[in-house]
Amino acid sequence: MNCKTTLENRTSVWYNYCMNKALKYRLYPTKTQMQLFARTFGCCRKVWNLMLSDKIESYKTTGKFVAVTPARYKSDHPYLKEVDSLALANTQLNLQSAFRNCFSKTRKKCNAFPKYKSAKHSRKSYTTNNQKGTVAILENAIRLPKVGMVKAVMHRVPDPDWRLKSATISQDSDGKYYASVLFAYESTAAESAPNIEICTENAVGLDYSSESLYVDSKRRSWQRP
Repeated sequence: MNCKTTLENRTSVWYNYCMNKALKYRLYPTKTQMQLFARTFGCCRKVWNLMLSDKIESYKTTGKFVAVTPARYKSDHPYLKEVDSLALANTQLNLQSAFRNCFSKTRKKCNAFPKYKSAKHSRKSYTTNNQKGTVAILENAIRLPKVGMVKAVMHRVPDPDWRLKSATISQDSDGKYYASVLFAYESTAAESAPNIEICTENAVGLDYSSESLYVDSKRRSWQRP
């Protein structure tokens, strides 16, 4: 005898999720834009190495890693003012993240201590943020701070409700340029309770009785003590 009964009544609950999605586009910069990209790559690498060096030196003398920002080096290195300031700010955030991942007590396996970046072996890239349209997707181009309109192959257009957050510009070893554009959007999903299986073979119904304590579905009663 199969004593299982499935309850089919379900209640759906709707959730809104904030999702991120990146679209990668091939860029075709002009010669002047290529030079600015190269200068930005170099400045980000320079700031990383300067901040890392100061942190290491401060730890040797004080036992603590000093907090540093790119603005600290602009007076001694004026060329840092020529590139996108948000690219330098994101370099600072990346270094902070590298230190957290190195010394985190919650990670099962910590990352290695941050290393200096070399012009020959380090990845050529930088990230800039969209601030009121400073980064924008156009018909056949991408607008970037300091760089302007960069010709691009727009193989996919983002949905109208997607919000542009940032763009990461990179150059591969073969010399090709790309922009990985990050978007945020809301996704709605419904979750329902799973089927509930109960056993009815030994189930008993109870009802009130004025003469006894109760009477069950099999007409048996239980007298009050």
